[in-house]
Amino acid sequence: MTSDTTLPDPLTPPECDLRDFAWMPLDVRRLLTSETWILCNSETKVAAVNLWCEAWHQVPAGSIPDNDRILAHLAQVKIGWGKIKNDVLAGWVKCADGRLYHPVVCEKARESWGNKQAQRRRTEAARAARQEKRADDIPLSSRSQSDVTFSVTENVTEPVTTSVTDNVTSSNRTDQNRTDNISPPSLRSGYPPCADEGPPSKPDKRGTRLPADWQPGETGMSYALCHLRPDKISDEIEKFRNYWCAKAGRDATKLDWNATWRNWVLTAKQHTPTPRETAKKPSPMAWMFEEAERRKRAESIPTIDPNGRTLQ
Repeated sequence: MTSDTTLPDPLTPPECDLRDFAWMPLDVRRLLTSETWILCNSETKVAAVNLWCEAWHQVPAGSIPDNDRILAHLAQVKIGWGKIKNDVLAGWVKCADGRLYHPVVCEKARESWGNKQAQRRRTEAARAARQEKRADDIPLSSRSQSDVTFSVTENVTEPVTTSVTDNVTSSNRTDQNRTDNISPPSLRSGYPPCADEGPPSKPDKRGTRLPADWQPGETGMSYALCHLRPDKISDEIEKFRNYWCAKAGRDATKLDWNATWRNWVLTAKQHTPTPRETAKKPSPMAWMFEEAERRKRAESIPTIDPNGRTLQ
């Protein structure tokens, strides 16, 4: 540990927060060839790794507080912290904010923090682009007067060398061009054109999961009554709801649950046995008794020869 009177600046920014990073990079070769890993015993190695992992989720990342009780707790050393403290803290540097920083952990933390900031900037840029695209898709006729006033006000804030009249004229010319590009709606349907009507919206092709309280409704019940026995419909509704609510994955979402219910009814109809199939069949034991009785009756009938005499 550093014991200079002038402490260095922290090795990571104060706002460096990686608590949402569940993983930490590990340079395997660097670890296995370090003095801590070669010279220390197993207990010291485990305590050192515990502090590295705890420092990864501290703020700033890569640092830990300079307090023996807290350090022993973070290192998960209940007894004998004072004996292994120097070996465990080998390489840690105390900085101007009073916290201990590990140079290697801080190096990895700065890389991850930079990647996190870059991803955040990309996300914000993509969100701004989507908002701008949605604003461009709004028809000109549906824009409010306040939007036009705001656009002109932005032009006025340009340098004085630019004429305000030119900006307003340019804005009006752009609006006129946008208006000219709007083709008149078709009158084939027989309805008058609507000036505020925007472009037709695309149908939503994303499926949804079956609600937990789903019921087939009047139309679905009528369809089921046409194909199933009334006493069987309630069981099929419960099986349908249990099956689709418990199913996971991409196949668990459907665009039209009413159509899915009709297909379910048709499948249940195919598996419904006919009255002839549902007739009660005798059990093997009953069949044996019936067969024995039939043979007994056959033996009791006398046999008559061609001459009319009864044979025993």
